[in-house]
Amino acid sequence: MSMTNGGLKAAMVAVTGLSVATPMVALAEPPGVFYSWRESEISVADCVRRGETALASEGLENISGDTTSVAGRSEDVTAVFICLDHADSTTVMIVVAGEDDTQAVRVRESLKARF
Repeated sequence: MSMTNGGLKAAMVAVTGLSVATPMVALAEPPGVFYSWRESEISVADCVRRGETALASEGLENISGDTTSVAGRSEDVTAVFICLDHADSTTVMIVVAGEDDTQAVRVRESLKARF
């Protein structure tokens, strides 16, 4: 199918008009996710309790959990401690997500120190 210059010009105007008439949708950036883990010689139950205490001392709210994890949030971040049982140790994983990377990393480091 061939297109004349007039047809090409009309097609370009139609496409240009379409793109201008289509509203731009602002997409939110996904939050940054930062994590850290280490082995500890404590039980999973102690790990969850210590995680809960760390979250509360950092000022996070809506703290809730189960037998292997505990999470809390603030206006800026959401954080979770995950405690995985091994034969002679527990793996403690801290995950912090937030839209401000600097703030999320600061909270992660504070939680590590408070744990």
